[in-house]
Amino acid sequence: MASSEPILTAEPTFRDFRPGVRGARLAFSRWEPEGAAPRGRVLISHGYGEHGERYRHTAAWLLGLGWAVSAMDHEGFGRSEGPRGDAHGIGAFVDDFQTFLAQERDLGPERLVVLGHSFGGLVALLAAFRDPGAQDGLILSSPAVVLKSRGWAMDLLQATVGRLAPHLPVDMAGNKSLVCSDEELVRRYWADPYCHHSATPAFGRALDEGADQVLAQARPSPCPPSSCRRARTPWWTSPGPWPSGIR
Repeated sequence: MASSEPILTAEPTFRDFRPGVRGARLAFSRWEPEGAAPRGRVLISHGYGEHGERYRHTAAWLLGLGWAVSAMDHEGFGRSEGPRGDAHGIGAFVDDFQTFLAQERDLGPERLVVLGHSFGGLVALLAAFRDPGAQDGLILSSPAVVLKSRGWAMDLLQATVGRLAPHLPVDMAGNKSLVCSDEELVRRYWADPYCHHSATPAFGRALDEGADQVLAQARPSPCPPSSCRRARTPWWTSPGPWPSGIR
């Protein structure tokens, strides 16, 4: 379905790079409202295959509400350095995001809210577990914690390739219309030179590692995290112990 109205976007007011924990230069952008001081700042943690400036339409909407916006491209995504869709564990992504969060917190005393989508939602959630007081709010959009089953054949293939060539990129293009119902946003994804659709087995293992860390802190647990994370529906009835204020 196409948008009934034009999708408004906003160009960043500031762009720069910062060093990542593994030495890569990580790109980040800021959108600052004009006039009065912002009501707060929203930090965007983007999903797999995309980058922070893919959320220009979100930034435009938030600017209209008086909020400042910041976004960082995770290592191997967007304008940041690093092999596309690769990983050396989930920890480096979380470390980088925590450092970026602290940098943006130092810009002012206003409220700071984190918005994480998919892979970025997983990273944001793990960062919140590490330091619950670092943000004043957390918004998660389909965090990559409980995923649909890939089937035994795909699990076997990932395990085999993961041992022989853990950093071999595999095409993961898929049908983006199944993820987003807005035809214009899907078109923009395919036209965006900073988006990619490959991932390595090591990146898949990093997602599993992060999901295990989250699910290990959920209750009740009828099965080990490693077997529950691929369930078709969430298996817990009440989360906990979540960071204070996160539900």
